[in-house]
Formats: sequence, structure tokens, C-alpha cells
Amino acid sequence: MILLNNSDEKDESSISENIIFLRLLEIDKKRLAGVSMSIADIPSNYTATTYFDLMIEELTKSFQQIIDDEGGREKVLWVIDGLISSIEVDLADPILINIKSTNDYFLKKLMKLRHLFSFNIPSAPKIEKQLPEILEKSIRFSNNEIIEVLHSLLKGYFENYENELLKVLEGQPIERLLLFPSNQNKFVEVFKRVKYNGFILSSSTEIKNWICSNFIYTKKKGVSKTVEKFNPNSVWDILTKDKGQPKPSERICVCDILPFKSYSQRKRET
Repeated sequence: MILLNNSDEKDESSISENIIFLRLLEIDKKRLAGVSMSIADIPSNYTATTYFDLMIEELTKSFQQIIDDEGGREKVLWVIDGLISSIEVDLADPILINIKSTNDYFLKKLMKLRHLFSFNIPSAPKIEKQLPEILEKSIRFSNNEIIEVLHSLLKGYFENYENELLKVLEGQPIERLLLFPSNQNKFVEVFKRVKYNGFILSSSTEIKNWICSNFIYTKKKGVSKTVEKFNPNSVWDILTKDKGQPKPSERICVCDILPFKSYSQRKRET
């Protein structure tokens, strides 16, 4: 029997939370060999969400180590999928309706964790290891306002790395390459537009070097995805030759101050 707060009075929420704790402890024993807690290790003032947050934190550290040491991304995703399936089964169980909100909370945390490890973001290589040749690490914008606009438009593509994105836009050094979760031409075309709309003072060569020094991207081929370096030749072609640009429906960050302009339109304006 589990004693709650040294009292004989046991409300439903406290009992429900201890049910969750016990179930998760069992998951720990089965899935995290050697990394488990006993019920005595859980302070009486812990809530279910507190335990979930701690578990996600420990899972993240463990998975990071697995990927760094073994490159076992598929193994990590298999474990996460198992946890997600377990929670989904509980959510479908009418008997457990009284703890639906806490299960929903944990499921959202797990789905976010799976998204991160699907793209292998935590193990993105450090800049100095990825690119031994030091390229341009910053570009010059015409004003600070455009940096704020770009950060606002792009930050949704860099979930959990919004601060690092702002740093790199401001010309500050970052420790890891930032992952753009789509094809490189979509990202590069944004800065092509920023350039020909007059908000970047740097040359196309400097923009190319800056992108290749600070970002990586997710290459999609069919149903498969791989994390790749930006290709300097492709970046240059997109920036200077109107080559390899995304289709109109695939352009991102199109807004009033960054309109798309065709080559002929740009020529007329010059």
C-alpha cells in the first residue's frame, strides 16, 4: 500500500497520480535498463507532470548518449514509439479517463521528443568539426528591424533553437549548426529575396559562405529524409542565377516587405 502525505485521507487525484507513477516506474524497468526509480525516490509533493518532465529530461540525455556513442537513431525512435503506443493505449481506455489530461501531457512531450530525434537535432555536429575551413560567419543587414522580421518569419522552422537563430542573424557565434527542416532551396531563396529587396549589404559570396557555415538542412527524397550540409554550388546558383528555386507554392516567408520579384522585374527596377 502507498501512503499519501502520511494521512488516511486519499483523494482521487493523489491516487491517480500514484497510479501513473507506478505505471511509469514499470516502463522504466522494462525500457531503460539500469535507469529506474523506486516509489520512495519520488517526493510527496511531486505531481504527475513533474515526473513526466524529469523523465523526458533523462530520456533526452540517454538518447543523446546513444546517438553520440553508437549512432543508434533508429533504436532511439523505436523506444520513443513504444512509449507513445503505451500512452495511446491508455488514452483509449475508458477506465483511465480520470487521468486523461496527464496522459495527454506526456504524449505531447513524447511526440515533441520524437520530432527532435527524427531530425537528429541534438547530435547536429559542431561547426568547427563539420567545417574545418573557416568561412564567413556573419552577414550585414541594412538595419536591425529586418533582423527582427526575419527572426519572426523563420523561428517556426527552428523549434527550440529560436535563440540560436537570433544569434546567428545578429552575427554572433553558435556552437552547433542549425537544422532547417526542409529542402535547401526554400531557405536560400528567402535570403535571395532579402538581398534583392535591399536589406542585405553583403555580397552573394558572403551570403553563401554564411549559410554554409551556420546551417544544415533536411533532404527529402521520396519518404526518406537525411540531414545534409548546404551545397555551396547549389546555394550560389540559387542566389545568383535563378536556378533551382522553389515553386511558387513552396516559397516560404513571403510578405509585403519581402515580395518575390522575377528576373525581368528586377532588371527593370535597376
